[in-house]
Amino acid sequence: MRILVTGANGFLGRKLCEALITEGHELAGLVREIPSEQLELSYIVSELPDLDVSAVKEWAPEAIVHAAFDMQFTNLKKAEAVNLEGSAALLKLAREMGAYFLFVSSMSCHEEAVSTYGRHKLSVERSLDLSRDGVIRPGHIIGEGGIFLRTAHSIQKLPFIPLFFGGKQLIQTVAIEDIIAAMSEVLKNKHAGIFHISEIHPVALREFYGQISKNLGKTPRFIHFPGSAALFLLQFFEKMKLPLPITSDNLKGLKKLKTFEVTDDLAKLGLSPKTMKESVAQVLHKTASEHV
Repeated sequence: MRILVTGANGFLGRKLCEALITEGHELAGLVREIPSEQLELSYIVSELPDLDVSAVKEWAPEAIVHAAFDMQFTNLKKAEAVNLEGSAALLKLAREMGAYFLFVSSMSCHEEAVSTYGRHKLSVERSLDLSRDGVIRPGHIIGEGGIFLRTAHSIQKLPFIPLFFGGKQLIQTVAIEDIIAAMSEVLKNKHAGIFHISEIHPVALREFYGQISKNLGKTPRFIHFPGSAALFLLQFFEKMKLPLPITSDNLKGLKKLKTFEVTDDLAKLGLSPKTMKESVAQVLHKTASEHV
């Protein structure tokens, strides 16, 4: 299949491209800039929402995987342009070309979401036709990158692990290879509808952080931190443009974590995902100095 992947330079997008190339698909990546370590695919340089329509039409994909998303919400107008206007432009183009559209959403996307990220994902989902388009809602992705590895960095460096909003919130995780396998299967069959993909059993946020700590060779030491105070501090530091392991929007997502039933979706795709413990151990199997 000829597939266009937006965000092909991203943590998930690049891994997906590598897998699809191995499977024999012909790929193009929509990117803001061509990476120094290029994959065996065609690159279309275009920054959403200013989509290079002629270049995409010339390449003529049979399917579009929309994985690009602005997650830095310090400039809300820019994020809205990329996430909402950009997604609308891509969907319009998919319709014009008769291409299958697969949107990479998130379990942060739900009616009660307070994070801008979750609300933007939900807005894009609502613009889709779920009788013809596909949506993948991954759990918290565990792999050598993204929020997971930034969290592991913080847990290794800090003398304690801060727990926000109690730490009893349930989180659903998924190994990056499992979410890629799910996306590959959805693409192959051009499945329509929403697919929730994660391990079967949710775990408490405290247990998740504790497992990361143990795999880094540390004894978990927790401290409860008021979520509202942490949110205020994060927003203050963001205005100062200080680099942080998590953003205020990440914290809003933790405040409203929601769990989803995944058994039927996993069965439909023939998947048996790793547990949280297996996923964390796989990524952090070396010493902290080597891996984190």
